[in-house]
Amino acid sequence: MMGLRSQMSDSRTRALSFRSSVVATALSALGATLGCGSSDTTPADVSGTYAVNITNDASTCSFDWNQGEMNTNIPIVITQDGKNATADVQGLAAVALALRLGTAQFKGTVSGNSVNLVAYGTTALHDGNCTYTLNGTIAATLSGDTLTGTVTYAPATNGNPDCASVKCAAMQRFNGSRPPR
Repeated sequence: MMGLRSQMSDSRTRALSFRSSVVATALSALGATLGCGSSDTTPADVSGTYAVNITNDASTCSFDWNQGEMNTNIPIVITQDGKNATADVQGLAAVALALRLGTAQFKGTVSGNSVNLVAYGTTALHDGNCTYTLNGTIAATLSGDTLTGTVTYAPATNGNPDCASVKCAAMQRFNGSRPPR
């Protein structure tokens, strides 16, 4: 009798193991079909020269910022090599960024239609014993020939307690288009 129970137990274990394997394979296939479970999404071609319209959104920073202020037709050139992308802001907007951040160039990656780029500030700013730079982060999505998203500016500090007064964020919303492909 003991041998029969053991055989039945082994059969159930193999059956459960097989079913679990089938379920896991099916879920994995479903996830792949839905685009889930992989961080290796083929990057869209986001390269081109864009004419961008940008609007100041909310800000908790103390620098000069007018919520709702708009700027139009800002030229931005995006170059791309595989998943890596660089956005070069041009014109007067580039001058303003260079004065505030120390650069007008954002670098990062493209995953599917999502673009994530950062401009690491190089202009040292001071508040008491706090030394900081401003970084700009672009989070955008490409749909056809239109890029839509946000730019968020936030300080990167030296960690001094005086930096509590500069912890803030300012956001801009934008959309821009490139010539049709």
